[in-house]
Amino acid sequence: MTFLAPGYLWFLLLAIPLTTIYLLKIKPEQRFTPALFLWDKIVEEKQSSALFRKLRDWLSLLLILLTLIAVVMAMARPILLSSASKQNLLLVIDNSASMAARKHGISRIEQAKQLVANVIRNLNGSRQIILATVADKFSVVVNATANIRELNEGLEQIMASDMPLNSAALAFLANRQNFLTDSRAVLLSDGCFSNVKKLAGIELLKVGKPVENIGITAFDLVRLPGKKERLGIYFQLCSSYRKTVETDLIISHGTLDNIVKVCPVKLSPGINKAETYLIDNAPDGKWFAQLEFKDALAKDNIAPGYISKIKPVRIMVAGDREVPFFTMFVEAFSRGNNILALSDSTSAAVLASGNIPPESSSNKFIIFKPEGKSPFWNITSPTTQTGLSQTVMPKHPAMKFCQIDGLEFTGIKKISPPDGSIVLCRTLNNIPLIYKTSFAGQIAYIINFDPLESNFFLNINFPVMINAMIFDLTGSSSEYHAVYPTGGQLPLTGKQPPEKITFSSPGRPDTPQLLSSTETTMKRIGFYSCQTPRGSKTYATALLSQTDSLLNNSEFKSTAKPIESGIPLHNYLLIFALLIIVAESILYHQGKVA
Repeated sequence: MTFLAPGYLWFLLLAIPLTTIYLLKIKPEQRFTPALFLWDKIVEEKQSSALFRKLRDWLSLLLILLTLIAVVMAMARPILLSSASKQNLLLVIDNSASMAARKHGISRIEQAKQLVANVIRNLNGSRQIILATVADKFSVVVNATANIRELNEGLEQIMASDMPLNSAALAFLANRQNFLTDSRAVLLSDGCFSNVKKLAGIELLKVGKPVENIGITAFDLVRLPGKKERLGIYFQLCSSYRKTVETDLIISHGTLDNIVKVCPVKLSPGINKAETYLIDNAPDGKWFAQLEFKDALAKDNIAPGYISKIKPVRIMVAGDREVPFFTMFVEAFSRGNNILALSDSTSAAVLASGNIPPESSSNKFIIFKPEGKSPFWNITSPTTQTGLSQTVMPKHPAMKFCQIDGLEFTGIKKISPPDGSIVLCRTLNNIPLIYKTSFAGQIAYIINFDPLESNFFLNINFPVMINAMIFDLTGSSSEYHAVYPTGGQLPLTGKQPPEKITFSSPGRPDTPQLLSSTETTMKRIGFYSCQTPRGSKTYATALLSQTDSLLNNSEFKSTAKPIESGIPLHNYLLIFALLIIVAESILYHQGKVA
């Protein structure tokens, strides 16, 4: 055993004057009595109890000395030698969104904080501790210290965030020796994140058990052709319930109370198939998707979105028989929502059939029924065939609003995409139908079928898909996302000097503040409004994380070695001292009665 504050041991010298005072005898006063026989009985009783009184006096002195020793040793803060020789600790609390999940009235973040509080209390300042959090990034809350008060104050400040855990942030823990020498890193987490390999060399102390929950894992809004102000709504839900759950997805505009559409949904266990809805006469501004369902995690039951007016994208059309249809497509978007505009060779993108028009100066293309030679394709057989479509990447920006599975297409050629291409749709016999590729700074979507013979121009998926491809190619989709996942960066930070941008966040909507390099992450669910020299922009953020919504951590096991927890040794000494005081009080009371 050793002591963290050995100077207090000098107080043990108080035992000397205490013992002296206790043993000091007071000489009784002598008085004469005329009748001795009256005192005979009392003298006999005192003589018979003299031995007991002496034992009681010595026992009382012993108890007082034990009380003094216990209190002084508690002040000196004793620790066992085995504990003092152990490593310093880097305690990291996962404060991602899933840690807010509650079961039996207590959240996972509260469980983690209780475990850390027990460790801090029991270590009793015997070693250095760094207290940190990890969600979108690794963040130190309290630098290396043995000060219990500082650690407890830092612990109280930790709250669950609105962001999923970025497993790349765990890489900081691998270099823990740079933070604190001779240390071990312990991550307190529910394990609801991907890329477990990032945990190599890190001890995991698991908190929380699997709980039942539903959530919104994908949400998007897009303007669609046709009627004026038609809005396409895309969403995907998940459920960790063992049975099918029925509820409503409520779509609102402006405020949560302004309900526009109620969509009945039936959720099977796991990730459910994405769904789409159309809303006509949908204005710009704030939109919400909300699940009115009480479950373990509230953060994933609401997803805000924002639709703003955008500048039209200039499109050049080229080809043969398809030109009138391409022209009608662009003009429909131009008249309806002013999203697209016909242009000449100085266009942002080209919509063509056959091959790339030589007069085009653009480097972004959408090519139907490819012909001839091109760095974007290699036709192995010009013979055309008919086939049924199968979507390979339904969540890709160009495909997620389209439902073309099972459609029959004609004019399909045997074609080989270049290396690195992304195949979005193919036939049942694995011939690429739609893929995205690039070459020498040029980007193209290749659509391997004849849109006229397939009657694809008459299908609602034609304008939806082409519109999505144009926005993806021109970068408009990255500038005008309706919804951003929490943890992302404000899109304007790379375009304007930070000192010229002010923004307001969901936590402080009425308090604009100057943007700085440390305030560019969209950390809260809600709306961010930015003011720049070019005007104002609003960005919506939502959780949209499958791992956080499913809350299933059954496959994760604790790998942390034992860490001291419970009541520190000096607290036991204080309890012992209190018990002795009680015993001494009982003896003193009996002495008064006797």
